[in-house]
Amino acid sequence: DRNYWEVQRSTKETMKLVDQITQLAQSFDPTLQISYNKYYIGFWLNGSAYNFAVMRPRRSVMILELKIPQEEMQNIINEVLGEDSELDIMEYDRRWGRSRIRLTAADLNKNQEILTRLLEEAYELRK
Repeated sequence: DRNYWEVQRSTKETMKLVDQITQLAQSFDPTLQISYNKYYIGFWLNGSAYNFAVMRPRRSVMILELKIPQEEMQNIINEVLGEDSELDIMEYDRRWGRSRIRLTAADLNKNQEILTRLLEEAYELRK
């Protein structure tokens, strides 16, 4: 549950990032809910897991994993932010097919538009 994540796995500050990402996702589908699991925080749609994105809050950052091909994510970022994006893009997770971004509160506040677009693209690809 949320208390487990706030106390044992992350902090209240990084959990605020989870809330902000959830709000961005709910901006294009208000029926999305979050689900607290042991290893990640995912999304639910109509009572079923719908993990187009998962969140892994840590002590100082949050890892956002999007079910989107790496090249496609990079193309969207370059299109919106240009080649010199300041987003901290992590190594692509081939096992799960997820592009990963390391986020701080400053990163999230500065890049809400692009993050919303990436979330929506991953959501559409999941359909």
